[in-house]
Amino acid sequence: MTTAEQPSTAPGTAPARPIALITGVGRSIGIGAGIARRMAASGWDVAFTYWTPYDRRMAWGSEPGAAASIADELAGAGARTAAIEADLTDAEAPARIFDEVERRLGGQVTALILSHAESVDSGLLDTTVEAFDRHFAVNARASWLLIREYGLRFRDVGGDGVPDGTGDVPGGTEDGVPDGTPDATTGAREGVPGGTPGGPPAASGPAPRPATGRIVALTSDHTVGNLPYGASKGALDRITLAAAHELAHLGVTANVVNPGPVDTGWMTDGLRETLVRGTPLGRLGTPRDTAHLVDFLCSPQGQWINGQLLKSNGGAAS
Repeated sequence: MTTAEQPSTAPGTAPARPIALITGVGRSIGIGAGIARRMAASGWDVAFTYWTPYDRRMAWGSEPGAAASIADELAGAGARTAAIEADLTDAEAPARIFDEVERRLGGQVTALILSHAESVDSGLLDTTVEAFDRHFAVNARASWLLIREYGLRFRDVGGDGVPDGTGDVPGGTEDGVPDGTPDATTGAREGVPGGTPGGPPAASGPAPRPATGRIVALTSDHTVGNLPYGASKGALDRITLAAAHELAHLGVTANVVNPGPVDTGWMTDGLRETLVRGTPLGRLGTPRDTAHLVDFLCSPQGQWINGQLLKSNGGAAS
């Protein structure tokens, strides 16, 4: 595992911005890079992983210097960054990744965004056992281990740049809820106590804190002719949706996003034309489209969305 970094805070110093860890950011035109840019612009520090040997064996090839270039872009948006090259077929990699993020960015990961993938086309009859196992190791097992590591480490500490509704949220107000809008936890108008005119009856006992941690995983329903990829992504869906329930006591939400067909250099001209014709909005998705949805899910305004598989595909038919 190799690393490149921007300067970090001093040991024991709370970060000024919450930290997002994004996997699968190996190419500047990829979905992962698009999400990283959006999160940096929204006030997050960004750690990301990449794995050059995977890109090298794919048709599009590797992009020399991509990690450093992406890190520079994020720094230009005000983010501290940590680029970590990691082989996710290694079951020990997730713990090392979190160790590295905490060491270099000086705080815990608040948002875990899984955009990595092993994707080599093969069907029922020509998929090898090796390919099947590799897809599940990267797309399912590594995702489970990353989510598990996140759950073991996450603490809703508040007051240190973590989006917990205390006024230090990117784009937030004092309680993470815009003035004059219903409060996310009590339903009262902000500034109107429960049980007073204009507010709901006062609730007994303390109100639950807003959810602060975020897990977002990118998936696909493409299985025909792409069996190990689609099957392993189906496993990823179930793992992530389980986290929405099993990690709820930590104040964590977990959702799955299916971005639909996004052309990041892997489509043929014929496939591109077919997919455009099948999309009501008359175009393909872009990394920016996916990034806007992920950014919303990670924002205070997205805290009520939990345990969902969301399609962001312009209405394209499945």
